[in-house]
This record gives sequence, structure tokens and C-alpha cells, in this order.
Amino acid sequence: MKSDSKNKTQTQKYKVKLLFPDGDKPEVVEEIDVPVFLNPDFGEEEITPEGRELIEQTKAKFLRRFSSKDVRELRESLGLSGVRMSRLLGLGDKTVARWESTGEWPSRSICVILNALRAGMIDINYLNSLKPSRENPELDRDLDDIEQVWIPLNDDKVVQFAPEDYYQEDFAL
Repeated sequence: MKSDSKNKTQTQKYKVKLLFPDGDKPEVVEEIDVPVFLNPDFGEEEITPEGRELIEQTKAKFLRRFSSKDVRELRESLGLSGVRMSRLLGLGDKTVARWESTGEWPSRSICVILNALRAGMIDINYLNSLKPSRENPELDRDLDDIEQVWIPLNDDKVVQFAPEDYYQEDFAL
């Protein structure tokens, strides 16, 4: 265990474990050094927020998933706001912000798209070109201008849904 007297933290070995679908118990995938501090209230060592982020980064790497840091770095490298990136991925406006702030991971299918973006296999222009195509050109709008959602009921009927017509609490989860 290494000590940093300036910040009163120490470095401790931590075994990162993951439960794989074909296993019945967690497996150690890597051993890393994480910063810990002595919690004066309980007299026990606790992993620092930076240490928890290192653990999440390690798990994300092995699962080919995106941690909050990975999402933020990709978004910033593309020069996108959280809302814009959410819309390009066809998600709710606050989804990317939630991934970045809560540590929640994107789904595997979204990670495929994020990995392709990071690797340069697809670009923002391609994602922007995926807006819905309909026979009525009035219904095609740029992602930034979406004010209504058109919900197809069957092959010949479409229902118009205008979010501003409803109260927010109607959509509480």
C-alpha cells in the first residue's frame, strides 16, 4: 500500500471482478491500484471517487462498454452537446447527460454505434442522414427542429403527438 501524505490517501490493490454469462461466480479480470482514504466517521478505508471511476473504466474496457468518462470524451471530441448527441442516437434529450453524470452505461446496441463513431467507421453526417423518410416532405425535419412526434398506427394512419400539449407529470416513471 502506497501513501500520499499531502492528500491523506493511500493506494491499495483492488481485484476487479466480472460475472460472465457462462460462469457461475465472478472472475478477476484485472488487479489495479486504487486510491483509498481513511473515513474518520467509521475508521475504515474507503475507495475515493477517482478510485471508483478507475474500477468502472476497467469493467467497461473488458465489456467493450462505455463508462461516463468514455461517453464524455467521445462527445467532446465530436464537438457535440449532450442534447445533440442524444438526438443523433435517437434517444431522449437527457440520456447522454444521465450517462455522464450517474455512471449508468449505454446499452450494448448503443455501444456498438459509439464504438463505430470513436473508430471513425461512421460519422455525425451519417447519423444525421438517418432521420425518418416519409412520403410527405413536410414531415421530414432536422433533428434540432423536432417539435412533434408522428406515431404510425398501421400502414395508412399516423397519429400526431405534440409534447407541449401534455403536462410533464403525465410521463413520470
